[in-house]
Amino acid sequence: MSEISSHQDPALSVLKLEHLVFDHISFTREGLPTKDDSSVRLEIQAHVDALETGRYCVSLSVTAIKKEEYTAVVEASAFCAVDEGYTQRDDLLKKNAVAILLPFVRAQLTLLTAQPEMDPIVLPAFNVNALLEKDRTVLDPDGGKT
Repeated sequence: MSEISSHQDPALSVLKLEHLVFDHISFTREGLPTKDDSSVRLEIQAHVDALETGRYCVSLSVTAIKKEEYTAVVEASAFCAVDEGYTQRDDLLKKNAVAILLPFVRAQLTLLTAQPEMDPIVLPAFNVNALLEKDRTVLDPDGGKT
């Protein structure tokens, strides 16, 4: 059972998203598209930084690398407020806040890679909790871990 401090309405979330921003969006062409079907390597990183009591910055970064063709990077941050008395605060920030960021990063990466002579990257649906078990995870865009 979740613990909610006595001063909060149980229907309200203990996690409040105050701001969601893109920190970095880039696309670097390294060469022309090749005819081989070399795969795109995806590196996904997430981290939480404490800003002050009850306020945190949760960041998610996705880097897509197609060897000798391009590198695309999308980084976003969510600025959150969390009740410090909530016993599952760390899980809430590491898992739920990243899950909130993911659709925004996914959409931006697809837009960024929707270039002429390219197949746009559409991140697969995946388990955010399993993804964050490692500090840095590499995914095959077809959904398999490498």
